[in-house]
Amino acid sequence: MSDQVDPNHFKQAARRFASGVTVVTTTVGADAVYGVTVSSFASLSINPLLVTVSLASYSRLLDYVRESGRFAVSVLGSEQQTVSRFFSTQGRDPSPGFPGIAVARAVTGAPIIHDCLSYFDCEVHEFLPGGDHTILVGRVVSAGGTSGAPLLYYDGGYRELTDPRRLGDGLAVQMHLAGITGREILDAQAAIEPATAELAAVNATAEDLARLTVILAQAEDVMHDAARFTALGVAFHVAVGEASGNRALAGTLEALRLEKQALLERRNTVERARRAHHFHERILDRIRARDAGGARELMTRHVRKVAAQVVEVPAEVPIDVPAEAP
Repeated sequence: MSDQVDPNHFKQAARRFASGVTVVTTTVGADAVYGVTVSSFASLSINPLLVTVSLASYSRLLDYVRESGRFAVSVLGSEQQTVSRFFSTQGRDPSPGFPGIAVARAVTGAPIIHDCLSYFDCEVHEFLPGGDHTILVGRVVSAGGTSGAPLLYYDGGYRELTDPRRLGDGLAVQMHLAGITGREILDAQAAIEPATAELAAVNATAEDLARLTVILAQAEDVMHDAARFTALGVAFHVAVGEASGNRALAGTLEALRLEKQALLERRNTVERARRAHHFHERILDRIRARDAGGARELMTRHVRKVAAQVVEVPAEVPIDVPAEAP
């Protein structure tokens, strides 16, 4: 293999990495705003909450963000190609607003694109060198999300993911920012999960049932391992939410995943794992039998049993999310 990499080969390889499409915006002075389309965005850390944006070092946006100390990242949905193209246009100057594009404000005041799939409102944490680019690291102070299909960029063109199953990461970040407590997790579980089990008995596809079966088979082999069994147990509940066909409920369960896992893992024992697994098997049997009432009843009993195991969790104690799982 040659020691030299042809820059054109590098570009062609990079174009074949599918990425989301975002708009990064900031304020300019007292009454102007500016933004550009960016595909090189990533979450970096949960503790602290950090995200990164990679920008060409000559980008005017970098200068404006250095001055303002703030920026917002709006993740675009599949119907926002025109928004992406507007912010990709060269030669624009800061202006009082973006023509034909509605925005909102959160904490920092940086503009957030209306109807975006999710957003991350940030204060500048650090600027890092990256060859001919600069890596902008932001500390997230507010975030949010909604349901919908993402706008993707692949091989020089826009693509659409037409079958989204979950809400974006924004809701999970917002829950972390709010300091969600163990009691709130248990209350949410009691309110949501019986409904998802009932709906799953009506709406689950063959693919959903196969996914649930695989999760149970994997969990049965790791009951002695609290961390792995808890992760698979939580995954079972999330998969039931996805099988419900209700994206709002499924997205909420996905957003609760890390907090719920942290809450339950340290209290798990082999005996509790066996009881939970037995409930999961019976719930899946009811879903497979299209017994909506039975699935709801079993899930209600299951989540009450789980809550009874962790009633000692004070309502005011927030749950720590593992730092290695951004």
